[in-house]
Amino acid sequence: MEPEPHVIEEIRPGVHWTLLDFPGTEVVQTLLDPQVPYVLCWGGFLGRYQWEKFMLPISSPLQPEPVLARTVEVDFVVETSRFLELLPSLGPGVSAVQLDGVPQDYLDLRRIKGPELWRLLNEIGWHVWCDVPGNDFAQVASPHRRVVEQAVGWTKNHH
Repeated sequence: MEPEPHVIEEIRPGVHWTLLDFPGTEVVQTLLDPQVPYVLCWGGFLGRYQWEKFMLPISSPLQPEPVLARTVEVDFVVETSRFLELLPSLGPGVSAVQLDGVPQDYLDLRRIKGPELWRLLNEIGWHVWCDVPGNDFAQVASPHRRVVEQAVGWTKNHH
């Protein structure tokens, strides 16, 4: 049985989750807490699947090189205020989690799923987790039920 959009579930003790029907990334900015310092984004893609010019850190993170690439996948951590500035230019989809601190190197959110994900986020300290593909159903989770309720309310008001 498929989950129903806009129904809030406690999928793990202290983890509130919902499915949203086709929201834009604008919903993400409404859920972030300016007091929570960092946002981790994962799985972002740049490029149009054709060879084009990029400045990439090929041999050193501090020395970008002019190269041709078809796509580039990026994971990054930025301060919440900077993320809010970048969000409009990130495209129609975003996967992000707002964290109390810079995450450990092993936190690869493309690979860590299910109970292990929520356990690690609880250890680190988190405010909201969003997976908004931009062309499909989105997911929002938080240790704070009111944040998920806010996501549902925003989505219903913007359709």
